[in-house]
Amino acid sequence: MLKQAGSIINLPIFALDKKTRVGQVYDFIIEPQVGRILAFLIKKKSIFGKVKILATEDIYNLEENTVVIEKADSITPPEEVVRAKQILQDKIKIIGNKVITESGTYLGKVEDFVFDSANYILVKLYVKTGILQDIFKGELVIPWDKIHSVTKDEIVVFDEAIKEKVKEMRAVRAT
Repeated sequence: MLKQAGSIINLPIFALDKKTRVGQVYDFIIEPQVGRILAFLIKKKSIFGKVKILATEDIYNLEENTVVIEKADSITPPEEVVRAKQILQDKIKIIGNKVITESGTYLGKVEDFVFDSANYILVKLYVKTGILQDIFKGELVIPWDKIHSVTKDEIVVFDEAIKEKVKEMRAVRAT
């Protein structure tokens, strides 16, 4: 099932073993090379405020209003999940990251994204546009397979993907 990332932020996490709420989703750790959510960043009731994560493989059920896990100890420090610590250190984010084309045209910033909850693969990005705002009416939807690369500073889209979008928009306006 497709889920919008924005609908997951702030969801409570419920642990079946403790029969209680054990945290809250506040962000995502995404493997940029494959476009897959590796883990959720968690706000956990703690006076120490250390970063905790929930690996997507430990999610029992992703419901509309709750993330359900079997065991509360599935929420761990990032060091316990391969690649999570490195992605956090590299400060790679999707939401809020700027989007440009291969040729350097600024398209806007990622406002949200959609992923498949069966495998946590990103499907598309919603970009709040800048320069092309009049063409795309303020929002541009970019399929993940049109992404060239992702760094902490930018998401690069294949030039061809934008040319296709412009053609589609012109065709729609002509009718």
